[in-house]
Amino acid sequence: MEVDISANGIIICANRGPVSFVPSAQGAHRWRTGPNGLVAVVLPALRAFGGSWIFAAETAADRRVAESLRRGFPLPLLEDGVALHPVAVPPDAYREYYEEFAVGLLGMLFHYLFPMPGVLRDGLDLNKSWPAYRKVNEIFARQIVETHRDSPVLVQDYHLLLVADEVRRLDSGFGQPLIYFHHVAWCQSDYFGMIPSSLRSHILRAMTSYDVVAFHSSRWADSFMACCDRYLDGVICEPGVIRHDRGETRVAISPAAIDRDHVLEGARHPEFQVWQQKLRVMAGGRWTLGRVERADLWKNPLRGLLAVDEFLRTTPDAEGRAWFPVLLSPTRTWRSDYRSYLTQVQDTADRINATHEGIQGGRPVEIFTAEGTFESDRALALAIMSVADAMIANPAFDGLNLIPKEAAIVAEGDPVVIVSENAGVYDELAGIALKVNPFDVGDTARALRTAFRMPPEERRRRADALRARVSSRTSRMWIEEQLSPTRTSTA
Repeated sequence: MEVDISANGIIICANRGPVSFVPSAQGAHRWRTGPNGLVAVVLPALRAFGGSWIFAAETAADRRVAESLRRGFPLPLLEDGVALHPVAVPPDAYREYYEEFAVGLLGMLFHYLFPMPGVLRDGLDLNKSWPAYRKVNEIFARQIVETHRDSPVLVQDYHLLLVADEVRRLDSGFGQPLIYFHHVAWCQSDYFGMIPSSLRSHILRAMTSYDVVAFHSSRWADSFMACCDRYLDGVICEPGVIRHDRGETRVAISPAAIDRDHVLEGARHPEFQVWQQKLRVMAGGRWTLGRVERADLWKNPLRGLLAVDEFLRTTPDAEGRAWFPVLLSPTRTWRSDYRSYLTQVQDTADRINATHEGIQGGRPVEIFTAEGTFESDRALALAIMSVADAMIANPAFDGLNLIPKEAAIVAEGDPVVIVSENAGVYDELAGIALKVNPFDVGDTARALRTAFRMPPEERRRRADALRARVSSRTSRMWIEEQLSPTRTSTA
């Protein structure tokens, strides 16, 4: 397949866009940056190639802009020329598609968050959420077919697994590459098999309508291929390719790159230096272990705090000499399990502080909650990374985890990174990061002790290796690695 992106760039297709629209005083619309985890990875890549970002219109203002586009108004442009294309989705369908199916079923499934006795939580009605999921995927597909036929289409994450299948149903001769990137973990086939048989086969068959399915880690790619091999009849799974009755689907491994300029742009926000100074005062010269993340269940901050507690109890020389700033961004607060988990995290931090505060220094744990604008919360996140002596990312399971990479760019010193063995980024950082079993509090506490006592020479060696590894990959490289299989496909 010939792929020429020089004229029209690429199309990014994702549930959320890089911005959301808000009404202006003049009656038009302006936009503001929102808390989209894809932005740090995808927007620099889109800027490098040019093109458009298609996303679901979530707010009333988004929907008004989407309606204006249907009436022939031109696509709004970001300052760098990236075109924004919100797509109108009926609000009721969006809620079922996103909250119930994408988050309530797929997100829980891919991260092993369902208890084994029963996969469906109370209130999850597949008779409503599955049709809504299919409908929204069809809406995205129809937009691609009608207005974005001249560029490769790169679909992002598990909200839109069915888009390629819907595109081919609407236009069997669609001539541009259809590429899917899975940003989260992919569970093993035994666990994937807990969902209804018809559902799992429909999802997997639809995914083989993509020309390329890509992952951050070979571990997730292998699990996906094992599911196809087990649950799809008539497919042949070979290294890097799935052959089926409609042709073949290439499976690529391409860990996302972090764009240095994009990260440093966030560090130029006025509040960045203000937060840096505040954090240094709060640290009071103590060794600082930072943590920055959304408060997702799979990010595992509770066990991280339990490890901090054990570290303080078992490391006498750390008492009064260690500080743990944690920035959590509340997410999915419509779910009671998320709200309860966030409460447990705060209660655990309070207990640790009550036990250890004032022994030799101030409070050992400080929980910051992201509640301001995205830009101000981002400034705080980067400030924590910049002053930290170490950063921890101990997710139960995670497609990649960007924190070690961002810390490599913004850190002023030589940070030690402590990374879960179940984070996709560990594949890139083996021998550089300290590896932990995210379910083993004692193992994580020992890694904290190792980081705390690490000699300066070893810290510098690891930090230099981290910076070199992160700088070796670019956003353009990440996209090219996904496009490359379409140029060599023989299907």
